[in-house]
Amino acid sequence: MPWRKMPADLTGTVDQEIPRPGVPPPSPTLRPRISSNTGMKQLALVCLPALAVLVGSARAQDKADPAVRAAVATDFFSAAKVLTKESFPPQFGLALTASMPTPGWKLTVDRVTKPDAEGRIRLHITGRRPKGMVAQVITPTTVHASLGVLPKGALLIDLHYRSGGRQTYRRVQALVLNAR
Repeated sequence: MPWRKMPADLTGTVDQEIPRPGVPPPSPTLRPRISSNTGMKQLALVCLPALAVLVGSARAQDKADPAVRAAVATDFFSAAKVLTKESFPPQFGLALTASMPTPGWKLTVDRVTKPDAEGRIRLHITGRRPKGMVAQVITPTTVHASLGVLPKGALLIDLHYRSGGRQTYRRVQALVLNAR
């Protein structure tokens, strides 16, 4: 479409075209004519909602795009064992083993939540590095967590870990525990 010179007040008809070099003039039947400022408003009222729908659907499509790759997350804790105390009702615990980068790491349980309505238990663990010089040898380190009395059914245990006392916890693993 060739460029058109618009009147300063945007009213009236557009009848003067600005020629562009190398572009043939359009045929008279295909030439759009804007007759008034009201026509521009009507054009905007028609085009803007359509543009909003297109932009909105593009954003929705970005959120709904399927994943192209999936991989199993590596386990932070290499071993998990359920411990049962001989009591009535039975009480349960977990022994979790992690491979730490040097000997002397201390793993402590900071908090264990009770199972919520969905059967989720959150376990918060802090790892503290040893003081002083230590040989760099991957060493298994075990921590014990008491879960107490558990309801029957499948329970999801979210394991959250932080290194040192100042960082925030991050979820490193989830375990499914079948309590019968």
